Amino acid sequence: MKLPLPGIRSSAPAKTDKDEKKSSSGTDSTSRSRTRNNSGTKTSSSNPAGGLAALGKAFMQFASTDTGKAVISGALTTGAGFAYDKVVFSRYERPDYRTKPGVYCFERVTNGMPRKEVNFPSDGVKLRGYFYQNKNPKGLVVVCHGIHSGSDDYLPITCYMWENGFDVFSFNYRGTYESQGEGTRGMSESLVDLDHALTYLENIPQYSSMPIMLVGHSWGGFAVSSVLSLHTSVRACAVISGFNSGYTMIEEKGKEYTDGKLGQGLGNVVKGIDEMVDNPYVKMFAGLTDLALNSPAMSKPFLDSHQSKLFGDYVNYTGVMGINNSGIPVLVAHGNRDMVISINHQSIFAHKDEITNPNVIWYTGTGSQSGHDTIWHSDRANQYQDHIKRELKAMEKTKGSELTDEEKANYVSGIDHEKYSEINYELFDKIIEMFNKVAKISKLKN
Repeated sequence: MKLPLPGIRSSAPAKTDKDEKKSSSGTDSTSRSRTRNNSGTKTSSSNPAGGLAALGKAFMQFASTDTGKAVISGALTTGAGFAYDKVVFSRYERPDYRTKPGVYCFERVTNGMPRKEVNFPSDGVKLRGYFYQNKNPKGLVVVCHGIHSGSDDYLPITCYMWENGFDVFSFNYRGTYESQGEGTRGMSESLVDLDHALTYLENIPQYSSMPIMLVGHSWGGFAVSSVLSLHTSVRACAVISGFNSGYTMIEEKGKEYTDGKLGQGLGNVVKGIDEMVDNPYVKMFAGLTDLALNSPAMSKPFLDSHQSKLFGDYVNYTGVMGINNSGIPVLVAHGNRDMVISINHQSIFAHKDEITNPNVIWYTGTGSQSGHDTIWHSDRANQYQDHIKRELKAMEKTKGSELTDEEKANYVSGIDHEKYSEINYELFDKIIEMFNKVAKISKLKN
């Protein structure tokens, strides 16, 4: 039996256990009468839709206050930080080469090129590097890989440089393959790691007086061009599918989408929900979507502060700045239909009017070589890669499900890996010609 609360006198008679059971059963006449309104229509004492609508209304009222805006902005920023560090720039592990076509692992290299593994420091972690050395090298070429890949994915380029008489050094950035690091941190990371790699190389006696040349693709393209502001030992540079700024690349990519049909479509969806749906709960999510798309906390201020915290002064360097500051021969190559780094938005080509270095050579990839990756492969290789993709899709369609790793490995074992990885000789012959001229001049000076 329930007792009155302490300090409160009850004038009502105490209920018996029988009364308690009757009351709790919800079948008494009073409770039954509450289930009908004045019109006799049955209603519910628990209305989920009404509760959600009330919750949505309360949320929108809270979100309109200064405190609400601050709380929501902080929550979104925390979420953005997690997504940035753990999703977008997480670790990238070495793939299972049994299921991957191409000369993208050293075991498939057939030209007798030697390889020496080393480790060197970069901003608190150890990176894995590889030397490929000749008996009488013309110079040293450093090959820098793109994002979501590693140095071995560019072995066809490494082989060609080595076959043309250059020592080659390649390495894996932080958070990639055998290099240390919980993640890849951001677009400026390739510059940070290349800076430390060049410092490491410049302190090796045999390379201290040797001309150093750079080749970089995509993420590596940004690195090799922007690092020119930091290292005068570099005598020539080739930038393939590179972007201009690691600091603004994400923002510029977002602007490309926002200015395009995708961004307009998302904006129209949010606007339509907000105007047409008369439900505070649904409108709440429309408001959150709009906030995520347009709030400064999710765009430039967040990216600026987060990247500055990670990279410090490195965020100030750009490809254009490096190319202009160095004055050295630089070949800039970009596909005119690159869907990853737009030639009109993030590329160095997009900043062509800002280039003052008279020694820049421009190369535009067209046709089958107009893409982000296809630009550095031969037309024959691109066609063969497309053929392999079609065959794999046809096999999955016939099977009715995805192929297992063993099935993929069995198929890949019969592929012509050298044909699959063949480089764009027109492009790389231009690069070799540039490197040979620099090596010859350096040799005459010495």
